[in-house]
Amino acid sequence: MLSFTWSPLSNEIVVQLHDRRAKIAERMQIGQNIASAVVLVPAGLSRIHAADPLERMLAYGELTAVAVLFITTVRELRDHSDKMTGVSWSNLGAGIALVFESLLQTYAGEHRKWFTPAMLTGITSIFLGLMQARLRAKKTRLRRIVISDDGLDVRLSKFRKWKFAWSEIRNIELTPRHIRIVPVQGKPRSIRMRFYTNGDEIRGALEVAAQKVPTSGNERLRSDVS
Repeated sequence: MLSFTWSPLSNEIVVQLHDRRAKIAERMQIGQNIASAVVLVPAGLSRIHAADPLERMLAYGELTAVAVLFITTVRELRDHSDKMTGVSWSNLGAGIALVFESLLQTYAGEHRKWFTPAMLTGITSIFLGLMQARLRAKKTRLRRIVISDDGLDVRLSKFRKWKFAWSEIRNIELTPRHIRIVPVQGKPRSIRMRFYTNGDEIRGALEVAAQKVPTSGNERLRSDVS
């Protein structure tokens, strides 16, 4: 089922490009968070029997953050959708655990400064966890296809973007692996479908775009499904 965003006022069709590589990068970040948490577990366990009650409390806080990280990471790894959740719990859990570890090291006299590298890394991780939805939305806005009466606007990234008036497009070719936009002048531009999880939506939008290309001696749209 295709789900374009259509604005009746501007007569535009907007398709967001859900990049598969961004999802892979998020999975790698989750893996790094787990690795960091595993290293902190022995340190937390060694302090839960400390004589100082504050040190024990910090150790239990660290282990609780690690446990929350493991539980929420399983949920995030099971989520295969492109929906934007408000918080990255793996980043948040890893960040809180690092903050507790930094406080423990400073309180135990292992460091003289409160703002250690672990503390700064933890604060950064917490910030990224809380801002996940906004950061993902910003990246998504950079990757989109806009079809309007004026022409075709394709933005694959911050640096890869093309804008054509309909009169500047010779034809649009669709194949299972890629979409080629052939301009009247210049080299063809390609969109590799394997990079995106919503390939059917992208293909459907470009089929609509092909109908707007002025009729010429060339084929308006060529779908090669063989």
